Amino acid sequence: MSSTKHPATTQTCYSSEKLVCLAADVPEGIGIFKQHINNDVTDIVAADEVAKILTKCGQYAQAIEYYLYSLEQKPDCSVRLELLAAAHERTGDYIAAVIARQAIIRVNPRCRAAYHNLARLLIRQGRSDDALKVFQELQEVCKDLVGALLGRVVVHRALGQTPTATSLLRDVLSIDPENIDALDALAELSGSPSEKRRLTNKMEELWNDKYTSPDAKIVLGYGLGRIAEEESEHSLAMTYFKKTNLLQIAQCGLDNHSHMDDYVKETIEVFGSKKMAISEIADQGQMTPIFILGMPRSGTTLVEQIFSKHSEVCAGGEQTHMFDLVEQIMRRAKSEETSYPRCLMSYGSDEFSSIGKTFINRAGRTASARAFTDKLPHNFLNIGLIALTLPQARIIHVRRNPLDTCLSIFKNNFSTFHSYARDLRALGKYYRAYQQLMDFWTTRFPARLHLIEYEELVKRPMEVVSNALRFCGLEWEDQCLHYANSPRMARTLSVNQVRQPLNGNSVGIWRNYKQQLVALIDELPDK
Repeated sequence: MSSTKHPATTQTCYSSEKLVCLAADVPEGIGIFKQHINNDVTDIVAADEVAKILTKCGQYAQAIEYYLYSLEQKPDCSVRLELLAAAHERTGDYIAAVIARQAIIRVNPRCRAAYHNLARLLIRQGRSDDALKVFQELQEVCKDLVGALLGRVVVHRALGQTPTATSLLRDVLSIDPENIDALDALAELSGSPSEKRRLTNKMEELWNDKYTSPDAKIVLGYGLGRIAEEESEHSLAMTYFKKTNLLQIAQCGLDNHSHMDDYVKETIEVFGSKKMAISEIADQGQMTPIFILGMPRSGTTLVEQIFSKHSEVCAGGEQTHMFDLVEQIMRRAKSEETSYPRCLMSYGSDEFSSIGKTFINRAGRTASARAFTDKLPHNFLNIGLIALTLPQARIIHVRRNPLDTCLSIFKNNFSTFHSYARDLRALGKYYRAYQQLMDFWTTRFPARLHLIEYEELVKRPMEVVSNALRFCGLEWEDQCLHYANSPRMARTLSVNQVRQPLNGNSVGIWRNYKQQLVALIDELPDK
Protein backbone atom coordinates (compact mmCIF):
# COMPACT_ATOMS: atom_id res chain seq x y z
CA MET A 1 0.00 0.00 0.00
CA SER A 2 1.12 3.56 -0.66
CA SER A 3 2.25 5.73 2.22
CA THR A 4 -0.72 7.04 4.15
CA LYS A 5 -0.70 10.29 6.07
CA HIS A 6 -1.63 9.95 9.72
CA PRO A 7 -5.27 11.10 9.95
CA ALA A 8 -5.00 12.64 13.44
CA THR A 9 -2.74 14.94 15.39
CA THR A 10 -0.28 13.27 17.75
CA GLN A 11 -0.21 14.24 21.40
CA THR A 12 0.27 12.46 24.72
CA CYS A 13 0.11 8.65 24.66
CA TYR A 14 -2.47 6.68 26.68
CA SER A 15 -2.17 2.98 27.40
CA SER A 16 -4.06 0.68 25.03
CA GLU A 17 -6.31 -0.46 27.91
CA LYS A 18 -7.23 3.16 28.70
CA LEU A 19 -7.88 3.90 25.04
CA VAL A 20 -10.22 0.92 24.69
CA CYS A 21 -12.15 2.10 27.75
CA LEU A 22 -12.45 5.59 26.30
CA ALA A 23 -13.85 4.12 23.08
CA ALA A 24 -17.15 3.46 24.81
CA ASP A 25 -17.80 7.21 25.02
CA VAL A 26 -19.21 8.05 21.58
CA PRO A 27 -18.66 10.54 20.00
CA GLU A 28 -16.48 12.13 22.71
CA GLY A 29 -14.14 9.15 22.51
CA ILE A 30 -13.10 10.09 18.99
CA GLY A 31 -11.72 13.43 20.12
CA ILE A 32 -9.82 11.83 23.00
CA PHE A 33 -8.28 9.24 20.66
CA LYS A 34 -7.21 11.90 18.19
CA GLN A 35 -5.46 13.84 20.95
CA HIS A 36 -3.56 10.87 22.34
CA ILE A 37 -2.41 8.88 19.30
CA ASN A 38 1.35 8.41 18.97
CA ASN A 39 3.63 6.50 16.61
CA ASP A 40 4.00 3.18 18.43
CA VAL A 41 1.95 0.03 19.04
CA THR A 42 -0.55 1.99 21.12
CA ASP A 43 -0.87 4.37 18.18
CA ILE A 44 -2.24 1.53 16.03
CA VAL A 45 -4.61 0.44 18.78
CA ALA A 46 -5.91 4.00 19.01
CA ALA A 47 -6.28 4.35 15.24
CA ASP A 48 -8.25 1.07 15.14
CA GLU A 49 -10.54 2.24 17.91
CA VAL A 50 -11.18 5.59 16.21
CA ALA A 51 -11.98 3.71 12.99
CA LYS A 52 -14.44 1.44 14.81
CA ILE A 53 -16.20 4.41 16.43
CA LEU A 54 -16.38 6.25 13.11
CA THR A 55 -17.80 3.13 11.47
CA LYS A 56 -20.37 2.81 14.23
CA CYS A 57 -21.34 6.43 13.61
CA GLY A 58 -21.70 5.82 9.87
CA GLN A 59 -18.67 7.96 8.99
CA TYR A 60 -17.14 5.32 6.75
CA ALA A 61 -14.87 7.55 4.64
CA GLN A 62 -13.13 8.87 7.74
CA ALA A 63 -12.90 5.36 9.21
CA ILE A 64 -11.11 4.19 6.07
CA GLU A 65 -8.34 6.76 6.66
CA TYR A 66 -7.61 5.25 10.08
CA TYR A 67 -7.71 1.65 8.86
CA LEU A 68 -5.26 2.55 6.08
CA TYR A 69 -2.95 4.20 8.58
CA SER A 70 -2.94 1.09 10.79
CA LEU A 71 -2.36 -1.15 7.78
CA GLU A 72 0.60 1.00 6.77
CA GLN A 73 2.20 0.00 10.08
CA LYS A 74 1.04 -3.64 10.05
CA PRO A 75 -0.13 -4.63 6.55
CA ASP A 76 -0.69 -8.33 7.23
CA CYS A 77 -3.65 -8.08 9.60
CA SER A 78 -6.57 -9.94 8.00
CA VAL A 79 -9.05 -8.70 10.63
CA ARG A 80 -8.19 -5.08 9.88
CA LEU A 81 -8.38 -5.75 6.13
CA GLU A 82 -11.85 -7.23 6.63
CA LEU A 83 -12.97 -4.08 8.47
CA LEU A 84 -11.49 -1.95 5.70
CA ALA A 85 -13.29 -3.95 3.01
CA ALA A 86 -16.61 -3.65 4.86
CA ALA A 87 -16.16 0.13 5.18
CA HIS A 88 -15.42 0.45 1.46
CA GLU A 89 -18.59 -1.52 0.69
CA ARG A 90 -20.66 0.83 2.83
CA THR A 91 -19.36 3.82 0.83
CA GLY A 92 -20.22 2.07 -2.43
CA ASP A 93 -16.55 1.77 -3.45
CA TYR A 94 -16.72 -1.86 -4.50
CA ILE A 95 -13.47 -1.73 -6.46
CA ALA A 96 -11.53 -0.77 -3.32
CA ALA A 97 -13.47 -3.38 -1.34
CA VAL A 98 -12.44 -6.07 -3.84
CA ILE A 99 -8.78 -5.03 -3.53
CA ALA A 100 -9.01 -5.29 0.28
CA ARG A 101 -10.66 -8.72 0.09
CA GLN A 102 -8.01 -9.93 -2.35
CA ALA A 103 -5.40 -8.79 0.17
CA ILE A 104 -7.09 -10.91 2.88
CA ILE A 105 -6.62 -14.00 0.71
CA ARG A 106 -2.96 -13.13 0.14
CA VAL A 107 -2.46 -12.82 3.90
CA ASN A 108 -4.47 -15.93 4.78
CA PRO A 109 -4.82 -18.08 1.63
CA ARG A 110 -6.48 -20.98 3.47
CA CYS A 111 -9.34 -18.93 4.90
CA ARG A 112 -12.41 -20.32 3.12
CA ALA A 113 -14.66 -17.49 4.26
CA ALA A 114 -12.36 -14.98 2.54
CA TYR A 115 -12.99 -16.60 -0.85
CA HIS A 116 -16.76 -16.65 -0.32
CA ASN A 117 -16.78 -13.00 0.80
CA LEU A 118 -14.76 -11.93 -2.23
CA ALA A 119 -16.99 -13.93 -4.59
CA ARG A 120 -20.12 -12.46 -2.99
CA LEU A 121 -18.80 -8.96 -3.67
CA LEU A 122 -17.91 -9.81 -7.26
CA ILE A 123 -21.38 -11.29 -7.79
CA ARG A 124 -22.89 -8.07 -6.47
CA GLN A 125 -20.94 -6.21 -9.14
CA GLY A 126 -22.12 -8.63 -11.82
CA ARG A 127 -18.57 -9.93 -12.35
CA SER A 128 -19.62 -13.55 -12.80
CA ASP A 129 -16.44 -14.75 -14.54
CA ASP A 130 -14.25 -13.32 -11.78
CA ALA A 131 -16.47 -14.91 -9.12
CA LEU A 132 -16.13 -18.30 -10.82
CA LYS A 133 -12.33 -17.90 -10.81
CA VAL A 134 -12.43 -17.25 -7.06
CA PHE A 135 -14.35 -20.47 -6.48
CA GLN A 136 -11.80 -22.31 -8.64
CA GLU A 137 -9.04 -20.93 -6.38
CA LEU A 138 -11.04 -22.07 -3.33
CA GLN A 139 -11.08 -25.58 -4.74
CA GLU A 140 -7.38 -25.61 -5.62
CA VAL A 141 -5.93 -23.88 -2.54
CA CYS A 142 -8.31 -24.99 0.20
CA LYS A 143 -9.26 -28.35 -1.34
CA ASP A 144 -12.89 -27.40 -0.68
CA LEU A 145 -14.53 -29.03 -3.67
CA VAL A 146 -18.06 -29.01 -2.26
CA GLY A 147 -17.85 -25.34 -1.22
CA ALA A 148 -16.45 -24.40 -4.63
CA LEU A 149 -19.17 -26.32 -6.48
CA LEU A 150 -21.97 -24.76 -4.41
CA GLY A 151 -20.46 -21.32 -4.99
CA ARG A 152 -20.47 -21.92 -8.73
CA VAL A 153 -24.11 -23.03 -8.46
CA VAL A 154 -25.00 -19.63 -7.00
CA VAL A 155 -23.38 -17.85 -9.94
CA HIS A 156 -24.98 -20.01 -12.63
CA ARG A 157 -28.43 -19.80 -11.02
CA ALA A 158 -28.13 -16.01 -10.83
CA LEU A 159 -27.34 -15.98 -14.55
CA GLY A 160 -30.31 -18.23 -15.34
CA GLN A 161 -28.03 -21.08 -16.46
CA THR A 162 -30.15 -23.87 -14.97
CA PRO A 163 -28.63 -26.87 -16.84
CA THR A 164 -25.13 -25.97 -15.62
CA ALA A 165 -26.39 -25.40 -12.08
CA THR A 166 -28.21 -28.75 -11.95
CA SER A 167 -25.13 -30.58 -13.25
CA LEU A 168 -22.98 -29.01 -10.53
CA LEU A 169 -25.55 -29.91 -7.87
CA ARG A 170 -25.44 -33.54 -8.95
CA ASP A 171 -21.65 -33.38 -8.61
CA VAL A 172 -22.05 -32.11 -5.03
CA LEU A 173 -24.43 -34.94 -4.14
CA SER A 174 -22.10 -37.52 -5.63
CA ILE A 175 -19.53 -36.37 -3.05
CA ASP A 176 -21.90 -35.56 -0.18
CA PRO A 177 -25.27 -37.36 -0.65
CA GLU A 178 -26.81 -35.62 2.37
CA ASN A 179 -25.79 -32.06 1.55
CA ILE A 180 -28.93 -30.16 2.55
CA ASP A 181 -28.41 -27.13 0.31
CA ALA A 182 -27.74 -29.28 -2.75
CA LEU A 183 -30.74 -31.55 -2.11
CA ASP A 184 -33.06 -28.57 -1.76
CA ALA A 185 -31.72 -26.65 -4.77
CA LEU A 186 -31.70 -29.68 -7.09
CA ALA A 187 -35.23 -30.65 -6.03
CA GLU A 188 -36.32 -27.16 -7.07
CA LEU A 189 -34.46 -27.12 -10.40
CA SER A 190 -34.66 -30.70 -11.62
CA GLY A 191 -36.96 -31.39 -14.55
CA SER A 192 -36.90 -35.15 -13.99
CA PRO A 193 -39.92 -36.52 -12.06
CA SER A 194 -38.03 -39.63 -10.95
CA GLU A 195 -35.03 -37.61 -9.73
CA LYS A 196 -37.36 -35.16 -7.97
CA ARG A 197 -39.12 -38.03 -6.17
CA ARG A 198 -35.80 -39.56 -5.11
CA LEU A 199 -34.60 -36.20 -3.77
CA THR A 200 -37.91 -35.63 -1.98
CA ASN A 201 -37.68 -39.02 -0.29
CA LYS A 202 -34.18 -38.20 0.94
CA MET A 203 -35.29 -34.81 2.22
CA GLU A 204 -38.23 -36.39 4.07
CA GLU A 205 -35.88 -38.95 5.61
CA LEU A 206 -33.58 -36.21 6.90
CA TRP A 207 -36.54 -34.10 8.06
CA ASN A 208 -37.76 -36.99 10.23
CA ASP A 209 -34.27 -37.83 11.52
CA LYS A 210 -33.97 -36.66 15.15
CA TYR A 211 -30.26 -36.02 14.65
CA THR A 212 -30.79 -33.50 11.85
CA SER A 213 -29.88 -30.03 13.12
CA PRO A 214 -32.55 -27.29 13.45
CA ASP A 215 -30.78 -25.18 10.80
CA ALA A 216 -30.84 -28.07 8.35
CA LYS A 217 -34.48 -28.80 9.13
CA ILE A 218 -35.38 -25.19 8.34
CA VAL A 219 -33.94 -25.54 4.83
CA LEU A 220 -35.61 -28.92 4.40
CA GLY A 221 -38.98 -27.72 5.69
CA TYR A 222 -39.31 -24.81 3.29
CA GLY A 223 -38.18 -27.07 0.45
CA LEU A 224 -40.61 -29.87 1.28
CA GLY A 225 -43.43 -27.34 1.58
CA ARG A 226 -42.58 -25.99 -1.86
CA ILE A 227 -42.56 -29.51 -3.34
CA ALA A 228 -45.92 -30.36 -1.75
CA GLU A 229 -47.38 -27.14 -3.19
CA GLU A 230 -46.11 -28.04 -6.66
CA GLU A 231 -47.93 -31.37 -6.29
CA SER A 232 -51.12 -29.55 -5.21
CA GLU A 233 -50.93 -31.06 -1.72
CA HIS A 234 -51.69 -27.73 -0.09
CA SER A 235 -52.63 -29.03 3.34
CA LEU A 236 -49.32 -30.90 3.59
CA ALA A 237 -47.46 -27.86 2.25
CA MET A 238 -48.92 -25.59 4.94
CA THR A 239 -48.03 -28.16 7.61
CA TYR A 240 -44.39 -27.96 6.52
CA PHE A 241 -44.44 -24.16 6.34
CA LYS A 242 -45.96 -23.80 9.81
CA LYS A 243 -43.62 -26.31 11.43
CA THR A 244 -40.60 -24.71 9.78
CA ASN A 245 -41.59 -21.23 10.91
CA LEU A 246 -42.01 -22.56 14.46
CA LEU A 247 -38.43 -23.84 14.20
CA GLN A 248 -37.39 -20.36 13.11
CA ILE A 249 -39.17 -18.82 16.12
CA ALA A 250 -37.46 -21.31 18.44
CA GLN A 251 -34.10 -20.34 16.92
CA CYS A 252 -34.50 -16.56 16.63
CA GLY A 253 -37.60 -15.60 18.59
CA LEU A 254 -40.69 -13.75 17.35
CA ASP A 255 -40.88 -9.98 17.22
CA ASN A 256 -44.46 -8.78 16.98
CA HIS A 257 -43.05 -5.50 15.61
CA SER A 258 -45.12 -3.32 17.91
CA HIS A 259 -42.40 -0.71 17.32
CA MET A 260 -43.53 -0.67 13.67
CA ASP A 261 -46.90 0.75 14.74
CA ASP A 262 -45.12 3.36 16.85
CA TYR A 263 -42.83 4.30 13.96
CA VAL A 264 -45.72 4.64 11.53
CA LYS A 265 -47.68 6.76 13.99
CA GLU A 266 -44.77 9.13 14.64
CA THR A 267 -43.85 9.31 10.95
CA ILE A 268 -47.38 10.31 9.97
CA GLU A 269 -47.47 12.85 12.78
CA VAL A 270 -44.12 14.39 11.82
CA PHE A 271 -44.51 14.50 8.03
CA GLY A 272 -48.14 15.52 8.31
CA SER A 273 -47.34 18.43 10.60
CA LYS A 274 -47.41 22.01 9.32
CA LYS A 275 -44.19 22.53 11.29
CA MET A 276 -42.40 20.14 8.92
CA ALA A 277 -40.96 22.53 6.38
CA ILE A 278 -40.54 20.88 3.00
CA SER A 279 -37.67 22.98 1.69
CA GLU A 280 -36.94 23.05 -2.01
CA ILE A 281 -33.41 21.86 -2.72
CA ALA A 282 -31.54 21.54 -6.00
CA ASP A 283 -31.20 18.25 -7.84
CA GLN A 284 -28.18 16.27 -6.64
CA GLY A 285 -26.31 16.18 -9.96
CA GLN A 286 -27.26 14.51 -13.22
CA MET A 287 -28.03 11.02 -11.88
CA THR A 288 -31.60 9.86 -11.28
CA PRO A 289 -32.15 7.26 -8.54
CA ILE A 290 -35.18 5.04 -9.10
CA PHE A 291 -36.38 3.46 -5.86
CA ILE A 292 -38.39 0.27 -6.42
CA LEU A 293 -40.05 -0.60 -3.15
CA GLY A 294 -42.97 -2.29 -1.41
CA MET A 295 -43.42 -5.41 0.67
CA PRO A 296 -41.04 -8.33 0.03
CA ARG A 297 -42.41 -10.84 -2.50
CA SER A 298 -44.55 -8.17 -4.15
CA GLY A 299 -42.73 -8.14 -7.51
CA THR A 300 -39.93 -5.63 -6.90
CA THR A 301 -37.27 -7.96 -8.35
CA LEU A 302 -39.32 -8.47 -11.50
CA VAL A 303 -39.80 -4.72 -11.96
CA GLU A 304 -36.10 -4.05 -11.51
CA GLN A 305 -35.25 -6.80 -14.00
CA ILE A 306 -37.53 -5.09 -16.53
CA PHE A 307 -35.92 -1.70 -15.88
CA SER A 308 -32.44 -3.24 -16.13
CA LYS A 309 -33.00 -3.93 -19.82
CA HIS A 310 -33.37 -0.22 -20.57
CA SER A 311 -30.29 1.33 -22.16
CA GLU A 312 -30.32 4.31 -19.78
CA VAL A 313 -30.74 2.37 -16.52
CA CYS A 314 -28.15 0.65 -14.34
CA ALA A 315 -29.65 -1.91 -11.95
CA GLY A 316 -28.26 -1.47 -8.44
CA GLY A 317 -30.10 -4.28 -6.65
CA GLU A 318 -30.87 -4.11 -2.94
CA GLN A 319 -28.71 -1.35 -1.49
CA THR A 320 -28.56 -0.33 2.16
CA HIS A 321 -27.24 3.21 1.68
CA MET A 322 -30.48 4.97 2.62
CA PHE A 323 -30.80 2.89 5.79
CA ASP A 324 -27.16 3.65 6.62
CA LEU A 325 -27.97 7.36 6.43
CA VAL A 326 -31.09 6.92 8.56
CA GLU A 327 -28.99 5.09 11.15
CA GLN A 328 -26.49 7.96 11.18
CA ILE A 329 -29.30 10.50 11.67
CA MET A 330 -30.75 8.38 14.49
CA ARG A 331 -27.42 8.41 16.33
CA ARG A 332 -27.26 12.18 16.07
CA ALA A 333 -30.87 12.42 17.27
CA LYS A 334 -30.09 10.24 20.27
CA SER A 335 -27.15 12.45 21.24
CA GLU A 336 -29.48 15.45 21.03
CA GLU A 337 -32.10 13.65 23.15
CA THR A 338 -34.69 13.55 20.40
CA SER A 339 -35.89 10.82 18.04
CA TYR A 340 -36.12 9.95 14.38
CA PRO A 341 -37.96 11.12 12.34
CA ARG A 342 -38.99 13.93 14.72
CA CYS A 343 -35.45 15.33 14.59
CA LEU A 344 -35.94 16.15 10.89
CA MET A 345 -38.30 18.97 11.85
CA SER A 346 -35.25 21.04 12.85
CA TYR A 347 -33.31 20.30 9.64
CA GLY A 348 -32.85 22.90 6.93
CA SER A 349 -32.31 22.65 3.20
CA ASP A 350 -28.51 22.51 3.59
CA GLU A 351 -28.71 19.44 5.81
CA PHE A 352 -31.19 17.69 3.53
CA SER A 353 -29.03 18.53 0.52
CA SER A 354 -25.95 17.07 2.24
CA ILE A 355 -27.77 13.80 2.97
CA GLY A 356 -28.86 13.55 -0.66
CA LYS A 357 -25.35 14.18 -1.96
CA THR A 358 -23.95 11.50 0.34
CA PHE A 359 -26.50 9.02 -0.97
CA ILE A 360 -25.67 9.80 -4.61
CA ASN A 361 -21.93 9.53 -3.91
CA ARG A 362 -22.42 6.08 -2.40
CA ALA A 363 -25.25 4.52 -4.38
CA GLY A 364 -24.38 6.05 -7.75
CA ARG A 365 -20.66 5.42 -7.49
CA THR A 366 -20.63 2.39 -9.78
CA ALA A 367 -23.63 3.29 -11.94
CA SER A 368 -22.86 3.22 -15.66
CA ALA A 369 -26.00 5.05 -16.81
CA ARG A 370 -27.80 8.29 -15.99
CA ALA A 371 -30.44 6.43 -13.96
CA PHE A 372 -29.87 3.67 -11.42
CA THR A 373 -32.22 1.53 -9.37
CA ASP A 374 -32.30 0.73 -5.68
CA LYS A 375 -34.81 -2.05 -5.10
CA LEU A 376 -34.53 -2.59 -1.36
CA PRO A 377 -38.24 -3.24 -0.60
CA HIS A 378 -38.19 -1.78 2.90
CA ASN A 379 -37.26 1.65 1.64
CA PHE A 380 -40.99 2.23 1.91
CA LEU A 381 -40.09 3.23 5.48
CA ASN A 382 -37.81 5.98 4.14
CA ILE A 383 -39.97 7.66 1.50
CA GLY A 384 -40.22 10.88 3.49
CA LEU A 385 -36.45 11.24 3.73
CA ILE A 386 -36.05 10.30 0.07
CA ALA A 387 -38.55 12.98 -0.94
CA LEU A 388 -36.78 15.63 1.15
CA THR A 389 -33.21 14.86 0.12
CA LEU A 390 -33.43 13.64 -3.49
CA PRO A 391 -35.73 15.89 -5.52
CA GLN A 392 -34.80 14.11 -8.76
CA ALA A 393 -35.56 10.63 -7.39
CA ARG A 394 -38.41 8.55 -8.78
CA ILE A 395 -40.26 6.13 -6.49
CA ILE A 396 -41.96 3.04 -7.89
CA HIS A 397 -44.31 1.36 -5.42
CA VAL A 398 -44.99 -2.27 -6.35
CA ARG A 399 -48.11 -3.72 -4.76
CA ARG A 400 -49.50 -7.24 -4.96
CA ASN A 401 -52.62 -8.83 -3.48
CA PRO A 402 -51.97 -8.73 0.30
CA LEU A 403 -52.88 -12.39 0.84
CA ASP A 404 -50.63 -13.57 -1.99
CA THR A 405 -47.84 -11.31 -0.68
CA CYS A 406 -48.05 -12.45 2.92
CA LEU A 407 -48.40 -16.13 2.00
CA SER A 408 -45.31 -15.91 -0.20
CA ILE A 409 -43.35 -14.33 2.66
CA PHE A 410 -44.51 -17.06 5.05
CA LYS A 411 -43.36 -19.77 2.62
CA ASN A 412 -39.80 -18.47 2.25
CA ASN A 413 -36.68 -18.43 4.37
CA PHE A 414 -36.04 -14.78 5.27
CA SER A 415 -33.29 -13.39 7.48
CA THR A 416 -33.80 -12.60 11.15
CA PHE A 417 -34.54 -8.98 10.20
CA HIS A 418 -37.91 -10.26 8.94
CA SER A 419 -38.97 -12.00 12.13
CA TYR A 420 -42.57 -10.89 11.49
CA ALA A 421 -42.54 -13.40 8.61
CA ARG A 422 -42.67 -16.41 10.97
CA ASP A 423 -46.20 -15.96 12.27
CA LEU A 424 -49.36 -15.34 10.23
CA ARG A 425 -50.94 -12.97 12.73
CA ALA A 426 -47.73 -10.93 13.18
CA LEU A 427 -47.36 -10.88 9.40
CA GLY A 428 -50.87 -9.49 8.99
CA LYS A 429 -50.21 -6.75 11.54
CA TYR A 430 -46.97 -5.80 9.79
CA TYR A 431 -48.70 -5.62 6.41
CA ARG A 432 -51.44 -3.45 7.91
CA ALA A 433 -48.84 -0.98 9.21
CA TYR A 434 -47.10 -0.98 5.80
CA GLN A 435 -50.37 -0.18 4.03
CA GLN A 436 -51.20 2.59 6.48
CA LEU A 437 -47.81 4.18 5.87
CA MET A 438 -48.03 3.82 2.08
CA ASP A 439 -51.50 5.36 2.06
CA PHE A 440 -50.04 8.34 3.92
CA TRP A 441 -47.01 8.71 1.62
CA THR A 442 -49.26 8.56 -1.45
CA THR A 443 -51.35 11.41 -0.06
CA ARG A 444 -48.38 13.41 1.20
CA PHE A 445 -46.17 13.11 -1.90
CA PRO A 446 -48.57 12.24 -4.73
CA ALA A 447 -46.29 13.49 -7.52
CA ARG A 448 -43.29 11.51 -6.26
CA LEU A 449 -44.79 8.00 -6.31
CA HIS A 450 -45.95 5.74 -9.11
CA LEU A 451 -47.93 2.60 -8.33
CA ILE A 452 -47.47 -0.70 -10.18
CA GLU A 453 -50.07 -3.33 -9.39
CA TYR A 454 -48.46 -6.75 -9.86
CA GLU A 455 -51.66 -8.29 -11.20
CA GLU A 456 -51.98 -5.51 -13.81
CA LEU A 457 -48.34 -5.90 -14.78
CA VAL A 458 -48.74 -9.56 -15.72
CA LYS A 459 -52.06 -8.84 -17.48
CA ARG A 460 -51.08 -5.71 -19.47
CA PRO A 461 -47.27 -5.53 -19.36
CA MET A 462 -46.71 -3.09 -22.23
CA GLU A 463 -49.13 -0.51 -20.84
CA VAL A 464 -47.92 -0.83 -17.24
CA VAL A 465 -44.21 -0.76 -18.11
CA SER A 466 -44.64 2.11 -20.55
CA ASN A 467 -46.38 4.22 -17.89
CA ALA A 468 -43.67 3.45 -15.33
CA LEU A 469 -40.87 4.37 -17.76
CA ARG A 470 -42.62 7.60 -18.66
CA PHE A 471 -42.92 8.48 -14.97
CA CYS A 472 -39.15 8.05 -14.68
CA GLY A 473 -38.48 10.24 -17.72
CA LEU A 474 -37.47 7.29 -19.89
CA GLU A 475 -38.52 6.44 -23.44
CA TRP A 476 -40.09 3.11 -24.31
CA GLU A 477 -37.65 0.38 -25.39
CA ASP A 478 -38.91 -2.98 -26.66
CA GLN A 479 -36.18 -4.95 -24.89
CA CYS A 480 -37.70 -4.09 -21.51
CA LEU A 481 -40.25 -6.87 -22.02
CA HIS A 482 -37.48 -9.36 -22.87
CA TYR A 483 -36.08 -9.31 -19.34
CA ALA A 484 -36.04 -13.12 -18.92
CA ASN A 485 -32.91 -13.47 -21.05
CA SER A 486 -31.07 -10.63 -19.35
CA PRO A 487 -27.36 -11.33 -18.75
CA ARG A 488 -27.73 -9.52 -15.43
CA MET A 489 -27.34 -11.63 -12.30
CA ALA A 490 -30.47 -11.92 -10.14
CA ARG A 491 -29.63 -12.26 -6.45
CA THR A 492 -32.91 -12.49 -4.54
CA LEU A 493 -35.41 -15.21 -3.65
CA SER A 494 -37.05 -14.51 -7.01
CA VAL A 495 -33.99 -15.77 -8.89
CA ASN A 496 -36.01 -18.43 -10.74
CA GLN A 497 -39.18 -16.42 -11.35
CA VAL A 498 -37.40 -13.55 -13.13
CA ARG A 499 -36.08 -16.02 -15.72
CA GLN A 500 -39.62 -16.88 -16.80
CA PRO A 501 -41.90 -14.92 -19.16
CA LEU A 502 -44.59 -12.83 -17.50
CA ASN A 503 -47.43 -15.02 -16.30
CA GLY A 504 -50.19 -15.03 -13.73
CA ASN A 505 -49.41 -18.42 -12.22
CA SER A 506 -48.96 -16.99 -8.73
CA VAL A 507 -52.00 -14.69 -8.84
CA GLY A 508 -54.64 -15.79 -6.33
CA ILE A 509 -52.60 -18.72 -5.02
CA TRP A 510 -53.75 -17.85 -1.49
CA ARG A 511 -57.15 -19.37 -2.28
CA ASN A 512 -55.57 -22.83 -2.06
CA TYR A 513 -54.84 -22.10 1.62
CA LYS A 514 -57.91 -20.08 2.58
CA GLN A 515 -58.85 -22.26 5.56
CA GLN A 516 -55.31 -22.14 6.98
CA LEU A 517 -55.00 -18.35 6.61
CA VAL A 518 -57.74 -17.30 9.03
CA ALA A 519 -55.31 -15.67 11.48
CA LEU A 520 -53.73 -13.67 8.63
CA ILE A 521 -57.06 -12.66 7.10
CA ASP A 522 -58.33 -11.45 10.49
CA GLU A 523 -55.42 -8.98 10.76
CA LEU A 524 -55.42 -7.60 7.22
CA PRO A 525 -57.34 -4.41 6.40
CA ASP A 526 -60.26 -4.35 3.94
CA LYS A 527 -61.27 -7.92 4.65
